[in-house]
Formats: sequence, C-alpha cells, structure tokens
Amino acid sequence: MAFPKNIVRILTAGTALLVLPIFSSAEEYKADVSTATGDKITYDSPTHTAQIIGNAKVESDTGTLTADSIRLNTETKVGHAEGHVVLTDSMGTLKGSAAQYHWEASTGVVYEAEGTVPPWRFRGDPLYQTGENTFQLKKGAVTSCDLDPPHYLLRSSRSKMIQRERMNLLSPKIQVDDTDVLYFPFFSKSLVPKKWSLRVEPGNSSRDGFIIRNTLGYPLNDQSKILLKYDWLEKTGNGAGVQYQYSAPELNSLLDFDYLRDINSDPQPQRRRYGLYWNHFQKITSRITLNSTIDYKSDQNFGN
Repeated sequence: MAFPKNIVRILTAGTALLVLPIFSSAEEYKADVSTATGDKITYDSPTHTAQIIGNAKVESDTGTLTADSIRLNTETKVGHAEGHVVLTDSMGTLKGSAAQYHWEASTGVVYEAEGTVPPWRFRGDPLYQTGENTFQLKKGAVTSCDLDPPHYLLRSSRSKMIQRERMNLLSPKIQVDDTDVLYFPFFSKSLVPKKWSLRVEPGNSSRDGFIIRNTLGYPLNDQSKILLKYDWLEKTGNGAGVQYQYSAPELNSLLDFDYLRDINSDPQPQRRRYGLYWNHFQKITSRITLNSTIDYKSDQNFGN
C-alpha cells in the first residue's frame, strides 16, 4: 500500500479536471498520466502548487487518493490531504483524517490511520510510511477479526509492518473485548502469502488402532487448490488420496479420490478399497442453480 507515485511534474489546470503527467526525461514524450478532479481546482505557478477542494480525487497507475481537499507542490514533490482521506491500491485500503506524503521518496504520515491488508486490519495514530512498503505505527492495534468492532486486538505502542513480508510488535497486549488478557515482550508474524500448508491429525479407533492423517495443501491460484493425503492406520494399513477444490462467487467444485490397502484381520476380506466423490455447484441465474454429486465406493464397508 503506497501513495500514488505518478503525481505531477507538468500541470495543465482546468476548472474541475487536472491532468498530471510525468515525463521520465525531456526527450521522452510518453507519460504516465495522473488525473485530479474536484469541486474547485486552482494552480499557482509561482509557488508550483495545485489546490483541489471539495470531493478531491487523484488517480494514477498505482492507486487512488480521495479527501475533502488535496494540495500538491510540484517543486518539493510533497502532497497534503485533509478530511476523510482514503487511499486505495492493489495492496489494500488506508483511511485517515489527514495525510502528508513525499511521493518521490515514498515516505509520509497519516493521522488517525485505519488500514486493511487482508486478512489483517490495523490502525495507528500516527502511521508513518518510511519506505515504499514499510510502515511504522504509533499507538497501534492489529486484528484479523472481521467483526466491527473486532472481538480481539493486538495493541502495541510501537509496531512495524513490511507488506507481504513481516509484522513486528513491541510489547503487545492481547485485548479481548475491552479486557487485556495477555502480554508479550515481542511479537512477530510473517505476512508472506502461504504457498502450502500441512495438517497432521492423530486419532484412534477400535478397528484401525492408532491413526495419523496427513494433508499437504498447495494453492494453485486464488480460486483453486490441490490437497495430497496420506493416512497411516496401525491395524488397517496405509491410505492415500488427492483432492481438488475450486471456489468462485457463483461456482464451487470438489473432486476427491481415496485409496486404502486394507490389511485388517477382521471379518472383512483383505483388499484394496477406493472411493470417488465429486460435487459441483453453480449459480446459473438469480433463480436457477445447478448442483451435481457423484459418490462412489468400491464397497459399502469402505471407510467403516
């Protein structure tokens, strides 16, 4: 999450529209263009200052900044935003009461800041951006709870967040509702998107004895993932399987295959057992949905 970078070297002022292109050199004619809109726009050439008042918005390739008013200085390359500040980019959303930003150095400060970098929400007063993707929070709070207000918080006097890398909190307190319940001298959490996951689930049954079920998951993209399964059953033998999951707003699908080499010396004969399960749900129109299911087992005793 960062303020729009492509803000202002050459300004062409209008009554309600401001075009703000950047040229990388005097010889180049291709520009990355930002636009500014608002109820009233003025530009003062001697001070190199553009003032946008009322429903102020600056849009660029890197994000959108809105506020009650925005002031941009093309010489110092510093911008000021006041009142209902909202910054949106590919990384998330940042809100505040006021902000100051140096877009060339990618540094700035946001007051009464509240931000979202899924699945985390955070706030700080103030919030400092010390680099392109690095933030420091004073009087900060972080939570992954999606309730409003959140059920729990991690509160800290000083916090540091590097987007998609790591979050560090100094002397954090876990607050449940309005009560501090636990204190840590230091807390660190990786923000690197998970590429894979591993679940190990031990158990026990009278027929199979001690059981260990292992599942390795790997996301193929934001909508789908594949799971590889391996089960060890003390009395029955070893099992394996593969599962594919796909999930979209109007479509969900699951395909699952299981295999077990049954060596249990019970009344059931020793044999290889397998099962296939497929379920598909799709919303075709607002009133029509489709749901299909296939559930096949090599025998009805499979899976007990």
